[in-house]
Amino acid sequence: MEEMQNSSADEGILFSKIGRARSPSFNAFVALVQNAEISDRCPSPTVHVAYPEGMADGLADSSEEDEIEDDSGEEAEVVPKIQSLKGKRVIPTRVEPINVARVGGSTHDEVLLKFAKLDFNMLQKWYQKEVGSAIKWWEKLEFSKKVPYARERAAELYFWAFAMNSEPKYTTFRAVMAKVLLWITLLDDTYDVYGRIEELELLTQAIQRWDISYIASLPECFKAIFNTTVELVDEIIELSARSGESDLVLQCLKQALCHYVQGYMDEARWCHEGYIPTYDERKVNGAATTPYQAFTIMFIALGEFATKETLHWISNNIPLIVQASSFISRLTNDLASHKFEQQREHGASAVECCMKQYGFSQEEAYEFIKKDINNCWKDMNEEYLKLIEYIPRPVLDCIVNKARVCEFLYANFEDKVTNCAIMKDHIVALFLDPVVV
Repeated sequence: MEEMQNSSADEGILFSKIGRARSPSFNAFVALVQNAEISDRCPSPTVHVAYPEGMADGLADSSEEDEIEDDSGEEAEVVPKIQSLKGKRVIPTRVEPINVARVGGSTHDEVLLKFAKLDFNMLQKWYQKEVGSAIKWWEKLEFSKKVPYARERAAELYFWAFAMNSEPKYTTFRAVMAKVLLWITLLDDTYDVYGRIEELELLTQAIQRWDISYIASLPECFKAIFNTTVELVDEIIELSARSGESDLVLQCLKQALCHYVQGYMDEARWCHEGYIPTYDERKVNGAATTPYQAFTIMFIALGEFATKETLHWISNNIPLIVQASSFISRLTNDLASHKFEQQREHGASAVECCMKQYGFSQEEAYEFIKKDINNCWKDMNEEYLKLIEYIPRPVLDCIVNKARVCEFLYANFEDKVTNCAIMKDHIVALFLDPVVV
C-alpha cells in the first residue's frame, strides 16, 4: 500500500488483458500490461493487482501466447507486452503475483490467514487476562465463605460480557461486566432459592434506598451482596468520571437497579403465594429481572458514549429495542429451563403461564412462545433501523448482541448457563486453545 501511495504520477498503467502464468511450483493470475497511456493532465498512480483463480475468466480470454510455461520448477516470469505509440509515453511495469492457495473450493491468501491466526491468539491472551481479573476479584472478596451457595463460574459468565462486544477497545466494559455478572448470580440465587420472603423484602428496600441499615440483622451473605452492589456502582462512576456525566450515570444506574430488584421481589412473592400470573404479566416482569437496561447504561458509561441525550434515552422509559431484547432473553431462558426449575419450588415460567391462560398443551405453548420471540426480533430490527441515525451503533449492537447470546445459550431447549458441561467446548475454543499457526 505504501508503494502505491508513494508512486509518482508518471507511473500510471492501464491494464487491458488478464492472463494466467503457470509453472509446476506456482499457479496464480497475473496482469499483462499493454498499450498503457499516460496523460500529463490526468495522471493516475501505479496499481498492483493480483486476481484469484476464476475472477478473470469473464474479463478477457487468454491465448496461448499470453501463457508462459516453465517446466524447470522455477516460478514463471511474466514479461509485459509493450507497444510504442507515437507521441505517447509508455512505461512498463511488473505485477507480482500473490501466493494464493486453494482450500475446500475457495481461495485465501496464506499470509493474511497467518496474520489472522496470530491476531486471534493475541486477543485470546488479552481475554484470558480479563477472565483472570474477574477470578482474582471474586477470590479477594471471599464470596465462597461469605455466600455459601455462591456459584463460581467466572469463565462461563465472562462469555456474556464477551458476546456483548468483543472489540479490544471495550476492555474496561468487559472487565467490569464480568464482575457484575458474578454479582448477578448471587442476587438471582438469593431471590430464587435461598432467601426467605421477609429477608428478601429487607434486601430489596436496602438496595432501593441505598441503605445497609435495613439488613443489619440479616445473615452475612445479604450484607456481602449489598456491599458488592455499592462497590460496583462506585467503580462504574469513577471510571466514567471523565465523561462529565457521572452524576447522571449514577442516577440512571440506581433507577435501573431499583426496577431490577423489584422485578425479583414480585417473582418471589408470586412463588411464595403460589400465584400463576398471566402470560403477559410473566413476560413483562420477566423482562424486568433481565437487567439489560442496567447493562446498556454500563456500556454507555464505560464505552465513552455518556451524553445527556443517550442517557435520557435509555433511562426515561425503557426503549422498545431494550424491551424486545429482554423479552427474547426471558422467553428463551424459560423454554430451556422450565422443566428443571419445576423440580423444586420455583415461580411459574412463561410456559406454565401460557398453558394456563390459553389452555394450551406444552407443545402448543412452545410454538406460541417461539412465534412471540420471532415477533420480538422483528421489533428489535425495526427499532435498530430507526435509532441508528442518532444512537451510536456500538450501543445498539450491544443491545442486539444480548439477545443473540441468549439464542445461543438456550438453543435446543438446553440451558448452557446452568449446565456448564455443555458450555465447556465453546469456552475452551474461545479462551484457552490457541489456533495453530
